[in-house]
Amino acid sequence: MTIKFETTIDENIVEVMPKLRPLLGQRVEVIAVKSAQAGSKKKTRSLDEFLTHRLKRPDGMDPVTFEDMERAIAKGSLDSLKQSVARRDQARPLSGALRRPRMGSR
Repeated sequence: MTIKFETTIDENIVEVMPKLRPLLGQRVEVIAVKSAQAGSKKKTRSLDEFLTHRLKRPDGMDPVTFEDMERAIAKGSLDSLKQSVARRDQARPLSGALRRPRMGSR
């Protein structure tokens, strides 16, 4: 079961849930989800543990640095921009060369 609603955090709410004090006076969306049954505690992992277990580098592949990632993102952005410009240029009619002169106007 899930309950979802919007409210403004006021003193009454902060009194019952002190961890919400930083949100005092702000409009928030509250989502309440029924938790798992007692006794069925799931082991939680930190983000680093999750990524370590989920991402396996292929054998022989060197570690990827932030610079490598930034370079790949920049290259992908540039390639995408080049493709957009090429598509735009293909769709654009030729300038003036194929236009017919207007009759009777100068």
